[in-house]
Amino acid sequence: MTEPVTSDALTDELFWDAYWQNLKLPVAADEAKARPYEREILKVLKRFAPKHAGSRIVEIGGAPGGYLAYIARASGGEAYAIDISSVG
Repeated sequence: MTEPVTSDALTDELFWDAYWQNLKLPVAADEAKARPYEREILKVLKRFAPKHAGSRIVEIGGAPGGYLAYIARASGGEAYAIDISSVG
């Protein structure tokens, strides 16, 4: 007899698809429009972002991709996101 499959997941793809569905995409972080706490995040990302074109950047849990787009623009690198939500 096969045991039922259970999950200890705190969330799932349906939750995140619903969360992101009303967001206007694409999204890109912008220092000029950022709130104060976002500006601090962008400073850290800019400081540690690769400094050469051709670098590869991966963000896990990357929806909607605003910070990833910011890093890619700042570094000239290729951006990749891994996320459970195809919508995000």
